[in-house]
Amino acid sequence: MIIPLKNFLLFVCLTLLHTVFAFSQDCQIKGVICCKETNEKLTDVKIEVYEGDLLYKIIKSDTAGRYDTGKFKLINSKLSFLVAKQGYEAYKILFSNVKQNSITFINFNLEKLTEARIKEQQEEQKKAINNPQKFKRKYYKVKRM
Repeated sequence: MIIPLKNFLLFVCLTLLHTVFAFSQDCQIKGVICCKETNEKLTDVKIEVYEGDLLYKIIKSDTAGRYDTGKFKLINSKLSFLVAKQGYEAYKILFSNVKQNSITFINFNLEKLTEARIKEQQEEQKKAINNPQKFKRKYYKVKRM
C-alpha cells in the first residue's frame, strides 16, 4: 500500500506539532507592583512578557497593583518581563528557571525617576528625533530571577 505524499506530509507535521506541545510547559506568574519609596500599590503598570526575543503578551496591573499572566505555554526557557510605568524606572527581568506546571509569585518595587534622569531621557529622545541614524537602543536595569 502506497501512502500519498500529502497524507504523509500532514502526518509528519501533526507529529512535530504534537511533540512541541508535549515538551512545552504550562506556567503562570503573578504578583504585586509597588512604589519602592512609598510602598504604594501601582496601577496600570505595563508588563511585556517575552519568550526569547518574541513579544508573547502585554498585561497591566489592576487597581490594587496586582498582575497575573494567566496560564501560558512556555516552549523555550528564555522568559523575560519588561516592567514600565511613566515616571518610574523601567526594569527588564530575566527568568532563568520557571517551574513547570506551577504558579510563580514575584513582587516588584519600582523606583521613581529623579529630575536629572527625566531630563537625561528627554535629551536622548531629542537626539534620536534629530539624528535617527545615531539612535541608541534603550537600556534598562536588568534583574535576574
